[in-house]
Amino acid sequence: MKPSLLIALSYFFLLFTLSTKLPLALSDNNNNKPLPVGAIGGGGPYVRIGEAFYIFPDYPPEDSQGGGLILGQTSGQTMKNSTTKCSCPLTVLQNHYDAELNGLPIHFTIPPSSPQPHYSTNSTDDYIVYTNTSLDITFIHKPINCAKSLKWIVVVDHDFPYPYIGVGGDHDKDYYSGKKIVNGAFHIQDLGDDNYREYNIVFCPTSSSSLGGCKYIGRYKNDVLAKRLILTDKDPFQVVFFRV
Repeated sequence: MKPSLLIALSYFFLLFTLSTKLPLALSDNNNNKPLPVGAIGGGGPYVRIGEAFYIFPDYPPEDSQGGGLILGQTSGQTMKNSTTKCSCPLTVLQNHYDAELNGLPIHFTIPPSSPQPHYSTNSTDDYIVYTNTSLDITFIHKPINCAKSLKWIVVVDHDFPYPYIGVGGDHDKDYYSGKKIVNGAFHIQDLGDDNYREYNIVFCPTSSSSLGGCKYIGRYKNDVLAKRLILTDKDPFQVVFFRV
């Protein structure tokens, strides 16, 4: 085989390999350039670090799409070194019954281990959230007393078909006894619709071998009232961010 042909084939194989590791929406704009994430509601056109936002499937809300995000108990949790199941709503759900339910507000922060070069202390845009950059997501209000942290985490439970979104921190690992917590960061991806400012949320594990790469956040219908937020390769949960 000619060297030039071999190089060309290797190049296309590399592109194919990279594309299979990430959801297609990661190439949502030219050169993956980070773009400011748009917000709905008063207080400015952009989502900002530390500010409170509701996550909705659409705006204005429609009954067919459901409402905001809530916490629920989707299965019995067993504390480490205990056979007693605890009642603790640690799973992130989307209310599917009442489109008027705002749910729990969240805020975004930058993971300490993932500095972003475009966040400059000399810029007036310091606190704007950008697409395609690493983020932590945390509920602001604490409706439960069992978990010390309301930070979003990804949980792998062999008794459930998909990795799913829960809440917790280093002090809450006992609530996930027998399950695996996947380290990583969330990203927001632009859909290119400036009129509605809709986005996908993606989770990318720290280790490329975990989960097979980045995954969309999707929804899994648990019952008529709520849908569990899960990780999926298709059917992303398209959302808007509404300022509280």
